[in-house]
Amino acid sequence: MGDLVAQMISLHDDPNAPRISTSGPNLKIGSRSSLSLSLILHELATNALKHGALSVPEGRVNLTWGVMGPHQDRFDLVWRESGGPPVISPVSESSGTRLIKAGLAGTADCKVEFTYAPEGFNLIISAELAGFQQEH
Repeated sequence: MGDLVAQMISLHDDPNAPRISTSGPNLKIGSRSSLSLSLILHELATNALKHGALSVPEGRVNLTWGVMGPHQDRFDLVWRESGGPPVISPVSESSGTRLIKAGLAGTADCKVEFTYAPEGFNLIISAELAGFQQEH
């Protein structure tokens, strides 16, 4: 997980003046989930650069992930933007939104929650850990 995030973030952040902070354990990821997560992170970062927090110099993104739930059986990922222009909820659903809503391929019980707060866009993805880590 840490390697995938580092690779994806390196495409969208300046290593000399980083604006995307990341934190989470280096979990094993299944191949389908890895592909889905790569596409989701690319879409999030691209949107942040075009319209969101990363479209202005003071904007920031905080990306965290971990194993959660009462039985430690859920993978949760949280993308939080701050310091960007005021967020306006979209009028229609884009192909990127549909991609993100599709969640992590190969995982059972995947939930995706968008929050269009004026101070910053937030996204939470929660998926069944075993499916997230399963090789297909």
